[in-house]
Amino acid sequence: MEVRIVDPSDMDGFVAVMEHAFGFDLKEENRKHFISEFELDRLVGAFDGDELVGTGGAFTFDLT
Repeated sequence: MEVRIVDPSDMDGFVAVMEHAFGFDLKEENRKHFISEFELDRLVGAFDGDELVGTGGAFTFDLT
């Protein structure tokens, strides 16, 4: 098992694992927007060989 920062080529798998874990299914147009909101340098993936099996990250939010 290797945990590392994800890169843009990992994002489809990253979102697929999140969808499965959190029980949602994004439509394609929503998936692109969802991915564009991520800060890639704050996301990690757990890889079993070449397969992405877990995700984690820190997400920036504005508080008012």
